[in-house]
Amino acid sequence: MTTDFFDESWKRTTYCGFVGQSHEEQEIVLNGWVRRRRDLGGIVFIELWDHTGIVQTVFNPELGETLYEKAKTLRNEFVLALRGKVRNGPRGRKTFRWIPVAGRWR
Repeated sequence: MTTDFFDESWKRTTYCGFVGQSHEEQEIVLNGWVRRRRDLGGIVFIELWDHTGIVQTVFNPELGETLYEKAKTLRNEFVLALRGKVRNGPRGRKTFRWIPVAGRWR
């Protein structure tokens, strides 16, 4: 995990508001701002937004302790670039969660 400048590998592949069923199980890169952070004591949810909408991202220590610890420090309006896989919401909901596997911010 680095917090320095972005390079070409962090160029977005889609916009936050366009993440949906067509992206399920694909690895994507999103760029945006933190709209809201919720720390539920074992899992951190970040709402990432851009001009097209909002996507919920999930930081779980079981999937990456370092990234999870960094996510706990995020605040509103931080600028992020995140890479991860799109997963369907729990119990078949039509909302999609996005599970980051790497991230950069400053």
